[in-house]
Amino acid sequence: MTGKFILLGALASLALNTSSRAAELGTSCAPPLNAVLISKISCNGYLSVPMTADQEQSLPLQVIATLECGQEVGVLSDAEGYTVNIHTTDGKNGYVARMYLTQPVRKQAKVSAPGDDAPLNNGVAHWQSGSKGSYEFTSGDKLVESLTANGITVQISLQDTGWKMRANVAVVNGGQQPVHLQPRLLSLDEIAPLVRPLRYQDPAEVAKAANHQILWTAASAGPSGGAQPQRTSSSTDLYTVNYRLPSSDPSRNYLAQHQALEEIAAKNQAALVNMVREINALSLRECTLKPNERTAGAVWFERDAKSNQVVLRVPVGGVIFEFPLSFNHEK
Repeated sequence: MTGKFILLGALASLALNTSSRAAELGTSCAPPLNAVLISKISCNGYLSVPMTADQEQSLPLQVIATLECGQEVGVLSDAEGYTVNIHTTDGKNGYVARMYLTQPVRKQAKVSAPGDDAPLNNGVAHWQSGSKGSYEFTSGDKLVESLTANGITVQISLQDTGWKMRANVAVVNGGQQPVHLQPRLLSLDEIAPLVRPLRYQDPAEVAKAANHQILWTAASAGPSGGAQPQRTSSSTDLYTVNYRLPSSDPSRNYLAQHQALEEIAAKNQAALVNMVREINALSLRECTLKPNERTAGAVWFERDAKSNQVVLRVPVGGVIFEFPLSFNHEK
């Protein structure tokens, strides 16, 4: 248990230090895309390798995936212990014993080519299933929508915490010019059953008023018109979103590292010493992204318990990235 808290503190401190330094310099807030660490599974005589949910890999093993020999995985963090925190190409985050990983190498991440860009209508790129530049995939148990326009990729997932709406947002600058990101300009509008804005919440104020639901996920949003209710096994008896995956998805999961940090914090938030610091570390920061740089973080909005149709808008690089989303609150 102590090891988990140490890891959480180290990861949160790293995120906070990176964000703070970026804010002070007024320039970049993330490493370049070519700084991605990639390793491969080395089975060492076994047919496959287990990936577990816990860092210690205590018995009985909490296996969340079985990895094949030679499979490429991304290295999220390495605390120099028995295991390494990794993510897979299908969006799963977990731990693998160090002995089953090859020496990680830095690899250029794939960015969308200009031909993958979504069309613009008066400066607005609209996410639409099956359209050029629009993709969707799972990251853990969450749906991520990805939209690319003008060489910029924005990925989002939206959760109802039962207290606030929380959007996880990643922005990747695959263009030729720096772009400035201002999280306070993001907007979430309810369009059914009412038409009204759900106002942006300053992360510092959210952190001060934080309760046990700050990182809780009561329900996840799906694409408008495509969500089907599915009963969860949670004691809260809520519904999550079920959806179909596209047959081919060329987009990379840029939210994986942020979601790994958020999941660790969610599991241990009752024991966090400084909630304000942790929430600020997890929040999306204002910054300027140079070409081939990226950033990710959480943004909070007001909540309407009856919202079932919303639109999330992310302005960046002179383009408004628009994501129509839906919740199903039926029981």
